[in-house]
Formats: sequence, C-alpha cells, structure tokens
Amino acid sequence: MQEQWFEWMRQHPPALGSAIAAVPFLYGLVKGYLDGRKYLTDILARLRDVDYAVQATIFKVIVRPNSTETVKLRTIRVYRRLRHLEIDPVPTLFDEEHRPIRPCQFREFYSVPGRASVTPNGMLAIDFMDDEALEAHRDHSIVLGYEINESIDVIFKPPGIRARSPVGSELLIMEVHFPAGYPLKRHDGKPDIELVSIDRDGNDESRIPVPLNKWWGRPRRVDVTGGRYDFGGSEGETDWLRVSVTKPPTDRHIRLRWQRN
Repeated sequence: MQEQWFEWMRQHPPALGSAIAAVPFLYGLVKGYLDGRKYLTDILARLRDVDYAVQATIFKVIVRPNSTETVKLRTIRVYRRLRHLEIDPVPTLFDEEHRPIRPCQFREFYSVPGRASVTPNGMLAIDFMDDEALEAHRDHSIVLGYEINESIDVIFKPPGIRARSPVGSELLIMEVHFPAGYPLKRHDGKPDIELVSIDRDGNDESRIPVPLNKWWGRPRRVDVTGGRYDFGGSEGETDWLRVSVTKPPTDRHIRLRWQRN
C-alpha cells in the first residue's frame, strides 16, 4: 500500500504541490479567525468599559507554624493600557461561620512586574512604571506575593483557603504545602477536600458541579492530587495538596477546605 501511494504521488506531482501549499493557507485561515475573534472580544470589552479579564490564576500557599507565604500568578487579558491594577483585597481572617473577623497581619508584599502597595480602602494595588505598563490587546502574566504573620492555628481555623473572584475564566490552581506535624485526612489515597463556590456577597454557597459546560467549549474538570513528600528541606516528608479547576465558575469566590487528621 505504501509503495502504491508513493508511486501515485510520483505520477501526480501537482497534487502533492497543492497539498503542501494548502497547509500554510489553512494555518493562516485558522489563526486569522482566532485572532480576529479575540480582537473583537477586546473591542466589545472596551465598549462595556472593561479594562481587563483574568484568564487563569495559580495560587500557591506555603504554610509554616507561625507564618504563611502566598504567591499568586495570574494571566490577564488587557483591553486598554494600564499602569495601575487592583484585584486583591488585603488577606482577611474568617470565623467558624466564614464571616470576616479582621485583616491579617502581613508583610513583605511584592509584585512582578510593578510595585505593590496597600490602598486606604484595603486593596493590594500594583503600580507599573511606563516601560512596565500592561499594553492593550495582549495577555500578561503578573505575580503578587505576600507573607501573613499569623500562626497556623489562627489563620486556618477553620482549615481552608479562599480564592477571591475573579479567579479566571480558563483555569484555577490552588496548591498548599503544610509543615511537619500537620497531617491531612485522606480519602482513597487523595486529600479529603471540599470545593465550593460563593457569591460575591458571601450569601450563597454551593458545591462546584462537575462537569459543566457549553457544548462548544472545554468541559469543567476538577483534579485533586497530593500526598507526603520530602521536598529537600529540614522537615523531611510533609503533606501537600493541589486542586486544579478547568473552567471555574465566573464572578464567584472559590473556597477550598481540607481535613486535618
């Protein structure tokens, strides 16, 4: 069969040339459609007076007995040139009923690119110099980090973290590393977790349904992994968990809860 195919192509060189020429044409056609669709979305967003949209958030938390380090990597689509950005409020402590108590004591906050600061209304702002400004019609990656100066028994009572809206239209990843002496409860070998979404007012809480979604888009998917591992530090093996949500709910906070063994 293979020999017959090569013999046919040898006898019909124009067909081979046409097939080769069609490849870059089809690539350009698909790329043009996708780029045009994205640019049209940008224009419509500007008409609605929207400055940006969060596409993905990677949320990493390293827990220590008396402090917790948080790093957030976001991918955002920018619709108009920005030199100032406010997404995150200052970290907050919650009670057993998940009602806010007070702002956390935190320090050493930073952003890349830009410089982070706290606004009078309790937001973590990022300011960019002119050569760092977020240009319109592009995707940008931004890192925001800070260290919460609270003990583990204060900040994780009840145990869990909250990713505040907007978490991203495409992907949310939450990864938590625990200190020695903080074992996690497991179910079927994986960390026993609960993942819920909350409206912006904190009044409506519901489990995240799986799967979602539109027939023309990727379905929602939730993956949970974790275990015990020696990351090379002085503590030896410690517990960790990672939750990945494809197509997370929009305009809602996401709360991750775990159980301590």
